Amino acid sequence: MGKTTVSSYFVEENIPLWDADKNVHRIYEKDGLGYNALIEKFPSLINDVAIDRDQLSQMIQKKETTLDVIESIIHPLLSLERKKFIARHYQQPILVFDLPLLFETKADLWLDAVLLVTCSRETQKKRLLNRRNLNGEKIKMLISRQNRYASRRDKCHFIINSDKVLDDMKKDVLSVIKKIKDKSNDKRSGSGH
Repeated sequence: MGKTTVSSYFVEENIPLWDADKNVHRIYEKDGLGYNALIEKFPSLINDVAIDRDQLSQMIQKKETTLDVIESIIHPLLSLERKKFIARHYQQPILVFDLPLLFETKADLWLDAVLLVTCSRETQKKRLLNRRNLNGEKIKMLISRQNRYASRRDKCHFIINSDKVLDDMKKDVLSVIKKIKDKSNDKRSGSGH
């Protein structure tokens, strides 16, 4: 969809970013909280580097476990990491959270604003085809999951179309940052529009 590019523009503006996927990778590393919790429940996942996500996917496909079980182990650990991030950056006027399962995890309830990054189905498919290790079935699943967000546009405060050229997309991000800062300043000054 262009989420990574949009996130990078916030980082360029020195706005702290918490990326759920990167945090999952980190807690899956050997001796990370997620690694330890998962190998305790599934000793076959023991490995010298990190939890093998392909092996985990295969376990789910073979019905040796379910996604719900894995999420019940990992989501509380991610929540803990997110809270640490917020505590570290509490003085910042804006924090950005890159959350792939935003509505499914009800994150929209604790966020002040939701930004949707969207693009045409054609662009989406082209971008997914350029990724490594994606087959047709996985691409269909990702498109289906990503398109669920498009149907939730009414829950989003900001929408950025990533079909645009990069300079225009960056201008859109800068506009969002300005609007958020203006709204924050209005609240502080008591004029709250």
